Amino acid sequence: MDKGRFLVAMGHVEEGMVLVDESMVAAVAGELDPDATGRNFCNMLSVCDQVADYERAAEWSDAAEEWCNQHSDSAYPGICRIFRAELKWLRGDWSAATDDLRRAMDELTGFTPIIGAAFYQIGQVELRAGRFESAGEMFFSAHEHGFSPLPGMAALRLTEGNPEAAEQLLLDALVRNPLPLDRAKYLPTLVDTEIALGNLVEARTFLAEFEEAAELCSSSAMRAEVADRRAAMAMIDGRGDDAVRELLKAIKAWTGLQMPYEAAQSRLRLGDAHLASGNVAAASMETDSANATLRRFSAGSPE
Repeated sequence: MDKGRFLVAMGHVEEGMVLVDESMVAAVAGELDPDATGRNFCNMLSVCDQVADYERAAEWSDAAEEWCNQHSDSAYPGICRIFRAELKWLRGDWSAATDDLRRAMDELTGFTPIIGAAFYQIGQVELRAGRFESAGEMFFSAHEHGFSPLPGMAALRLTEGNPEAAEQLLLDALVRNPLPLDRAKYLPTLVDTEIALGNLVEARTFLAEFEEAAELCSSSAMRAEVADRRAAMAMIDGRGDDAVRELLKAIKAWTGLQMPYEAAQSRLRLGDAHLASGNVAAASMETDSANATLRRFSAGSPE
């Protein structure tokens, strides 16, 4: 497991993930003691999160949950619950994810900075639900517990109309995280921020770096985010048809990953792209579909 994690951190993602899977086979087969098994489950979910490999995380998640339920007297159930909650809110179950995260906080009282990760995930849900004040409070709580509130805090600042603050936060994070895969999680928001600031040269530079990371990880989620940002650049360049093609790729990927909120956001952008290309009927269809999805999220999101 550790060799696999180190290889992934060094950029040898495929080679590293093979070792992670081998380690997980041993854990699931009951070949390891409880401490090693718990560490394997948690580290596996963590490394999957690092490379945005949500498919692999979902495959192992049920096994992790079953094992953790049998070892409720340790910190492992709470730690694994945080990672599994991320899969839930990414797949649209915001209420269940928030319930799991608050339960994890109770289970992990005194464990920092991992409890900060629970605050951060709730902040992400609140941000998507449009409750910006609450999102900010959650991100600050994550920071107070020693967990980085980025890129969520930067995305919040951008949403609030303060791209300058978002850029400062993200550029500082890049300086402190020089490894390619550590930088990758900040790059999509940084591209959005540079576009908002009108810094198109910088936006293209960071997008190119993110494209490399997505290919390195072979991550469907990263590739979908790349397609979204390529579409944004195409719209700026007046290439509406190219934007449509990129957004269709993104929506297909988001749908395959069962990530409806991201798919809806891409559909909104697709509506704009169709409108720019003169296809009013297609624009209306995509916009109506996206808004219907977002209304369901609004109706079912936890207060």
